[in-house]
Amino acid sequence: MQSPQMYGCEYYNYNYSFLSTLSFEEALKYVHSLKNLPEIIPCQKYKYENTDSVISEWNLICDRYYYRTHIQSAYALGKFVGASFFGVLADEYGRRFSFSLAALSFTISAASATILNDFYLFLCIRFFIGFGAVGCYGTGYTLKLYVGSSRTWVCCSFNISFAIGMVILAAEAYYIHYWKTLLIVISVPTLILPSFYWFLPESPQWLLSQKRYDDAYKVLHKIDPSTKSFSSSPKINQPPADNPRINLATKLIEPFTKIGELFSNSMLAVRALVCFFIWFTISTLYIGLAINGDNLTVNQYAYIALNGVLEVCSYLVSIPLLYFFGRKGTSLLLFTFIGFLLISIMFIPKDCGTIIVIMALLGRFFASSAYVIFALFTSELFPTVIRNTAIGASLTMSHVGTFVSPYIVDILGAYRWYLPSTILGLFSIMSIFLLCFLPETKNKPSYNDIDEMVSNNTSRIP
Repeated sequence: MQSPQMYGCEYYNYNYSFLSTLSFEEALKYVHSLKNLPEIIPCQKYKYENTDSVISEWNLICDRYYYRTHIQSAYALGKFVGASFFGVLADEYGRRFSFSLAALSFTISAASATILNDFYLFLCIRFFIGFGAVGCYGTGYTLKLYVGSSRTWVCCSFNISFAIGMVILAAEAYYIHYWKTLLIVISVPTLILPSFYWFLPESPQWLLSQKRYDDAYKVLHKIDPSTKSFSSSPKINQPPADNPRINLATKLIEPFTKIGELFSNSMLAVRALVCFFIWFTISTLYIGLAINGDNLTVNQYAYIALNGVLEVCSYLVSIPLLYFFGRKGTSLLLFTFIGFLLISIMFIPKDCGTIIVIMALLGRFFASSAYVIFALFTSELFPTVIRNTAIGASLTMSHVGTFVSPYIVDILGAYRWYLPSTILGLFSIMSIFLLCFLPETKNKPSYNDIDEMVSNNTSRIP
């Protein structure tokens, strides 16, 4: 984006009332006769060519230029908080309950954003939109992991709807100019989300991990009527243990102690830390490349639409890559391509705009593939009892990237147009090194608890 200093936000404090009484020649002669120029003061009023955007609504120019970045960052901050909150909640109280609560928060917040006229209240609502959105995504992603042999293509296709939404959004924004009207249109589909509570089944794996065998059998029997009852299991016939009564405060705090379980042994700790950094990198790439169009001097509507189209293609390409190269091999391949493409941009002259845009779009293509592949990879690295917590914590770190990427693009891009892509490329190179510490999970069993995972992986890389 252009530097704020280029917008003409200040002016000389001449006596314009007096100058308006003079002819042009007289005014010019008067100005040249002054020995010293008057002081420079900031503009007080603004005139916009486009009055339909948030920029004109709240004067997000000049010294308020970076406030527009806060809008995206408030959303990212909500996702940062919501990822861990709903991840822990889902592991403690179930995927279905967590998804429903997130959907309710998302729907109410999206509807509220359309009626607010205060910028700071709008930022608060953006926070809760992100808070609910990440809960729907993270919990929904985990909820479908019991699909067995179809897991690879189901997980990859799960994100296609997001990419299709980008293309639709670009088309809607092209025809609907006023931002509040556009916000109303894109908020309408959220109204259906809370009703999913009555249609979504609970995760059978989570029910089994909670020893709710009858409930797990009911869910599986609906999917496959040939499923046999668990009543023959010796665990079912054991008398229930006497559980001590827990006070409310302890019960509210207890779920968050699950995050500590990610660091209960070296194997889990290494996996968690590597996942945290790579998720940070992926999200920074994903968002940074999507909003970097201004620095690349390209039509914004076309750039966003192309991002969406390429993203759909990237998810489809991810499926055969996973079958041939596995989770780890595909991730290494993708980050290598991303790093090479993005770092190469700084060596291309800026007037070669078409080449730069093509390379940026290819980087986004590979970043989208990395996003969906690493989501599957992360879910397979951790046992069932803390899987949603691990995904939630990883998504939390990813939204640190979502939070900082607008500032990388807006602030650094204002000084050197190639800096955002170069920094994103360096993050990709670092991810290649860290991926070497993760094991391949293709065709490996999914473990229910930590002890089971550790006992079956003692001879392997952490």
